[in-house]
Amino acid sequence: MKLREVLSGIGFFPTLLYTYLTSLIGLNEYYSRIDNNVVLGALPWDALVEKLVNAENVTGVVSVVQDWELKLFHINYEDWAKKGVTHLKLNTVEFVPPTMTNIHKGLDFIDKIIKEGKTTYIHCKAGRTRSAILTACYLIKRYNMDADNAIKYIQTKRKQIKLGTKDKDRIQDCYSKFRRKDLQTDIPLILNPLAKSTDSS
Repeated sequence: MKLREVLSGIGFFPTLLYTYLTSLIGLNEYYSRIDNNVVLGALPWDALVEKLVNAENVTGVVSVVQDWELKLFHINYEDWAKKGVTHLKLNTVEFVPPTMTNIHKGLDFIDKIIKEGKTTYIHCKAGRTRSAILTACYLIKRYNMDADNAIKYIQTKRKQIKLGTKDKDRIQDCYSKFRRKDLQTDIPLILNPLAKSTDSS
């Protein structure tokens, strides 16, 4: 086991507890709505998924985590399925950006949920880094934002995101991959991202 995986395991429950407690006292949000299609947050428990379904129109969950993180949280996927929630796991080590292959899978999944008129919940452990990277890539692809503006926009919705140099480099990779040169980047979308979408779906 690599050192970063050991550190991730040691900090797993303390980080979750901190995230939960700071959300209770209003310092941070456990989850944050990004736009009409995406909610970004921390690891969901079964009762939270029910709330997301009823209050946030969520029918898809993308887990940007490792298997053991989900197992430690005793998530009941069969119960999720009964509530109409489909799940995609993108195996991603903490402190390491998701691969471009996984990002493609995540964006395809989100697109499918959008076409159903529903919302996707994107999470990692605390909703600060791995899931924020995928969310930034979603904004780049859907709204033709550049990498910096995608990050800045997420920060207006979820102030606790934490992105290092490698994380920002991966978001820049997404910009290089998904930028549509035939469309002008619509800077006002930073202020009102729901005004319109450059995506035809």
